[in-house]
Amino acid sequence: MRNIIFLGAIAAMTACGYSEDKFGDDLAAESCRVAVLCGIYASEADCPAAEEGGEEGECVNYDSTAAKDCVDGLAAVTECADAMDFINQFPAACGNVCEATDSGM
Repeated sequence: MRNIIFLGAIAAMTACGYSEDKFGDDLAAESCRVAVLCGIYASEADCPAAEEGGEEGECVNYDSTAAKDCVDGLAAVTECADAMDFINQFPAACGNVCEATDSGM
C-alpha cells in the first residue's frame, strides 16, 4: 500500500514539474535553434533570446502540459524553408500555454 501511495505522489510531482521558468528558458533556446534553421540568425549566439533566457511576464492559467507540448514540438522541427516559414513552425500548443495579461491591468 505504501508503494502505491509513493508512486502516486511521484506521478503528481511529475505532472506539476514543468515550471514556467523552465518553459521560458526552453522556449527561448528552441526558438533560437529554429530561427537559425530558418535563416533568421547565423548562429544561436546571435539570437537575443538565447542570452536573455525566457521572457518574464505574467501568465494566467499556466498549462504545464501545453508548455511541454510546445517545447517538444519545436524540438522536433528539423526543416524550415526560410524566415517567412518561422512562424509556421510553432506548434498549436504554444498558443495554449497561458493567457497573457497587460501589465497595466
